[in-house]
Amino acid sequence: MADDRALRLRAAWLYYNRDMTQKEIADRLGISRSSVIRLLEEARRRDKPVVLVGSMRPATSQSADGP
Repeated sequence: MADDRALRLRAAWLYYNRDMTQKEIADRLGISRSSVIRLLEEARRRDKPVVLVGSMRPATSQSADGP
């Protein structure tokens, strides 16, 4: 199911990229902690990559003469 997949990926993203605890994820998603554990185990089993998507700021270079 698409909903299960989305929930599984959301839980994994929160866990690995936001360093949230299983309890925090359960509270955020409105599910039980045991459900979070199951979702994370399933994400690991399926080897789903967790990708960060966002804007990257260009590196700024400063010359030896100053800004």
